[in-house]
Amino acid sequence: MLKVRPSPREILEEPRELAVQAEEVLRQNDMGGWTRAAPGLYPHQWSWDSAFIAIGLAHLDVRRAAHELRSLFAHQWKTGKVPHIVFNPEAPPHSYYPGAEHWACAAASPDAPPAPPYTSCLTQPPVHAIALWRIWEAAGREGEEALSFMRTFLHDIYPRLLAWHRYLLTYRDPEESGLVTIYHPWGSGTDNSPRWDAALEAVEVGELPPYPRYDLQHVGDPSQRPITADYDRYLWLVKLVKEAGCDERIIYRSHPFLVKDVLSSAILVAANEALLKIAEVVGAPDEDRELIAGWADRGRRGLDACWDADLKLCLDYDLRADRPLRVRTVAGFAPLIAGGQAPERLEALLE
Repeated sequence: MLKVRPSPREILEEPRELAVQAEEVLRQNDMGGWTRAAPGLYPHQWSWDSAFIAIGLAHLDVRRAAHELRSLFAHQWKTGKVPHIVFNPEAPPHSYYPGAEHWACAAASPDAPPAPPYTSCLTQPPVHAIALWRIWEAAGREGEEALSFMRTFLHDIYPRLLAWHRYLLTYRDPEESGLVTIYHPWGSGTDNSPRWDAALEAVEVGELPPYPRYDLQHVGDPSQRPITADYDRYLWLVKLVKEAGCDERIIYRSHPFLVKDVLSSAILVAANEALLKIAEVVGAPDEDRELIAGWADRGRRGLDACWDADLKLCLDYDLRADRPLRVRTVAGFAPLIAGGQAPERLEALLE
């Protein structure tokens, strides 16, 4: 008999069944200490995927949820950067491109992890402190034993979290604008968004060797994946980052794609608020707390400067073209993530 797909209403009326299905997905993709984003197309560990996955795992196993982020931060760069991919050395060949051998970050930069598992050279939005605070809250519902475990875990990972945020607010924001700069659409977590179309069109691609498109094997309609011209730009930008030795100073001087990302910036504000709570739990020095609170305030001021009164949205800023990217996308609601909005701004966003 043909099985009829349930309606959204029917799904919402069966939350427990949906939770069981979600748990099964997490189990199937669990690699022991980390979770692959998808068994076929995405067989590696992705940075902000792991943060959201950890929030889900916290409802099943607090220790396993914490370990998801421990495994990610084990591959943090010397600069504090948390890479957007940690490559699975056991992934099937021809499953994902560009893989570890293409990125070759350890050869490009002395700051990269020198031994496998290797990483990419980019970052993704910093959801991790938010995820860790959610895990802490889940531990509180479990009882004192789970809380004791998480208190120790937060003590251990706090210096890494602080270094990660410091990296974003120095290397990725030398102007001290409060806004995170990205070098590649893949660093935004919204890879193929129309937010980046104008900035990408200005990128002149040089000579590239032939490359595979394994991603096209996972869709019936190739139009569901980026077109070749865009993929050329993606790989060209990766090439330039590696040629710069992943050195932010060189990238800022010469890289053709340089954008202040309001969505990542708003997430960083919320993450700093979470980090402030974590700092309280671990008894961090007052200087740390003052620094983190200052970062959050700076971020809100930066987002405020990106407000477009006509569109009533917060807009990304193209540093190369020296202009805002006037595109209507969900990222325009970034101030809602950061919080602390004036009543009239909040009203405009809700409208």
